[in-house]
Amino acid sequence: MNRKNEILLLLTDRWCDWEASYAIAVANVFSDYVVKTIALDTSPKVSMGNLCVNIDYSIDDYLNFSNTAIIILPGGLSWEENDYDKIAEFIRRISNASVPVAAICGATTFLCRHGFLNDIKHT
Repeated sequence: MNRKNEILLLLTDRWCDWEASYAIAVANVFSDYVVKTIALDTSPKVSMGNLCVNIDYSIDDYLNFSNTAIIILPGGLSWEENDYDKIAEFIRRISNASVPVAAICGATTFLCRHGFLNDIKHT
């Protein structure tokens, strides 16, 4: 059985390190899922709490979604300061591949601004 087991955590500069912490910790330790980080590029991202996190994948290099269970976009200060058109295109591709997208706080503003929530149910 081929199981989707990769959880992507999409990080931006000044991301909110606490917002996805419980979900990724439990998934990474107590399930068959593995959490991987993804960003615009592979340079480390620094959170609002000053955690410097290495990035596993660049969105330009992540082309096969067959092993992707979900992508999580934690909030952060940079979502409202940037258009992130390149991230929007990546989210469009991942959505078209039927991968669920979870956004928290400021990342929901990003999804709204790019029209992702116009025709789907969301909370």
